[in-house]
Amino acid sequence: MSEPTPAYPSRVDAQARGTGHGTPVVILNPAGNQGRAGRLRKPLERALGGGRGELVLTAAAHDAEHLAREAALAGRDIVAVGGDGTIAEVGNGILASGARVALGIVPAGSGNDYAYETLRLPREPLRALELALSGRPVAMDAGQAALLVRATARVSAVILAGNLLVAARRVGGAAERDALPATELRRLDVATFVAFIVSHTIHFVCVGLLTIATAGANIDARTGYAPVIAVGVLFYLGCVAVMRAKLRQSLGWTDPRQRRVELWSLVAIWLAFLQAYITRLLQSWLFGALAIGLLYSMLVFLARARQRSITEETGSHRETEKLRATEACDQRPA
Repeated sequence: MSEPTPAYPSRVDAQARGTGHGTPVVILNPAGNQGRAGRLRKPLERALGGGRGELVLTAAAHDAEHLAREAALAGRDIVAVGGDGTIAEVGNGILASGARVALGIVPAGSGNDYAYETLRLPREPLRALELALSGRPVAMDAGQAALLVRATARVSAVILAGNLLVAARRVGGAAERDALPATELRRLDVATFVAFIVSHTIHFVCVGLLTIATAGANIDARTGYAPVIAVGVLFYLGCVAVMRAKLRQSLGWTDPRQRRVELWSLVAIWLAFLQAYITRLLQSWLFGALAIGLLYSMLVFLARARQRSITEETGSHRETEKLRATEACDQRPA
């Protein structure tokens, strides 16, 4: 069986074969992301001008693997441009060669979960290319940490959605209509929120382990350390504020300030999770399910909170009317 020929006229530079030198080979899958990745060909050619790299295109299945193996055997670094499938093929080609070369990634597919969420690579392809060409290589012995980073983020999202539904039952006065007493709803509300904090703390620890394994590349490639630390601090401050409100003994809030603190703190935390999945709603059924679950749970929570507020205002109004009527009777002459 003959080896497939890529669409681009040049294969891996024969002069660099076996020398351990040569410019990086940039492998583009033009069919990635339903053909949208093909639009990157011209911008990539311009960016690679001046001998910065050689662009080759895949034309069939396993092309990326063959090209990556050739480049690795030639001792040339490789940049994979495409989705998770292309990156996996390139990785397989490098492993098959037995060579130690650097692998850069330019996310251009419909998924790229690993590139975006774990490695925190830029979403702008040319920025990602620049990082791949000029960034410092790091050892990627971080498979377990990367897996845990993604898994704990999804677990945290599920627990948060569950807590919102429990909180909705609590503030909606569900204990008055079903078998769960107020004390049980309070315990469940607090317990699920504590589980959420623990889960996301584990997520932060895994991000830290991945940062150590990648020498900080997963942080530097996106925002840098200052925004990441700031988000972490704000997350825990918000959680403390929510927990103080949840520790109340009553079903509903004891005062308007307590209501505002829990509502707005939960909304802020929820938005941070929702935006991570709503922007990629169509990329994966899992992202879609998480986004829908988070959206549904928050809508239920807000609806119950509003219902509780209206009920309390109505009750307060009735009490005021009764008090006025009583005062009027007391003021009548005997």
